[in-house]
Amino acid sequence: MTGPLRQIPSAENHHTVKEWLNQHAFEGGCLNNRYLELPFAESETIMAPKTIDTQLHWCFQTAGPHYPLPPFAAVIEDGRLFGRRGIIMTSDHKLLKDVSVQRSSETPDILPRVSYTGGTTAVLTFKFIKNYFHWMLDVLPRILLLRELRLPIDKYVISPQSSYPYLESMHMLGVPKEKIVVSTRKLHLQAQKLIVTSRVSYKEFYPKWSCDFVRNELLAAAEASVQDGTPKTRIYISREGASKRKVTNEAAVMKRLAPYGFHTVRLETMSLKEQIHLFRSADVILAPHGAALTNLIFARPGTKVIELFSPDYVKKYYWVISSHYQLDYYYLIGAGARHTDPLYPNNRFESITVNLNDLDRLLELAELHRANKEGAG
Repeated sequence: MTGPLRQIPSAENHHTVKEWLNQHAFEGGCLNNRYLELPFAESETIMAPKTIDTQLHWCFQTAGPHYPLPPFAAVIEDGRLFGRRGIIMTSDHKLLKDVSVQRSSETPDILPRVSYTGGTTAVLTFKFIKNYFHWMLDVLPRILLLRELRLPIDKYVISPQSSYPYLESMHMLGVPKEKIVVSTRKLHLQAQKLIVTSRVSYKEFYPKWSCDFVRNELLAAAEASVQDGTPKTRIYISREGASKRKVTNEAAVMKRLAPYGFHTVRLETMSLKEQIHLFRSADVILAPHGAALTNLIFARPGTKVIELFSPDYVKKYYWVISSHYQLDYYYLIGAGARHTDPLYPNNRFESITVNLNDLDRLLELAELHRANKEGAG
């Protein structure tokens, strides 16, 4: 007969971390040294984006966000972790729904045999594995939440990574490689103390405290100060090496941008420190929507940002980040029919075709002047 440690808890066993701690862990609901809410909840006013369109896209017609719940970190005595994205269970077989990511395609009926580990293990698994943006802004800010508990941590469990410099970022935040455990589909462990944290974002908005933590820590580690007289750059970020959301007429776009002094970069060829220095020195950043724009958190106030979208995949992430840091944000939607229904299922794989005349008009709106007369398209 299979014991409860080999089975995923049923739906009626779902609880939040705070509920479980109050109901099961400590008499009288004593959460001291076990559950810490942090006063980072904030309301924000987001600066209006700029565009050549006569009306803002519906995605940007949103008031500043309010984050309804404060972030938290919690200690689960003898807590259990399963899978690549992180299903969190308690010693009495309760599934903690607010810190778990459960996908039916990855969840077997019977779990592998559990392995036990002493000491303290922190959970940094997440939903959108192998994505640079979500690693930087869904995962790394949670290290601040872990720090607030002021407990020594023996191991950090992270989800499987892609080719971006995740080890470099962890090292810059003081987490050595030997403390990192990469989760797998069959990982099932129980720790003496399992530390979990809340999610960071709320409805595509990422609070300024979370961006500030990553920005300040990594800028300091990269020694990315900008001195007076540092050359300023205008960069176009190519998605040529991406599997989706490419610019179909990129050669024509680059030719049109050349007289304005833009040069093309591919961030997948650069270290994290190199990317930080690049964005820190740029005065204009133009790019199709994609994870490369995560690095806007390192840009200086006043930097002009121009984001390119396909008609059916417009997102507010980088508009919000630009507002956090007083960046001058513009957007341009590519050629093609546009849906006006906010409930329309966006196509995140859709390519972008840039109307070159519209690009000229947006560059004029941004008051960008040609550096020379050559290369005009």
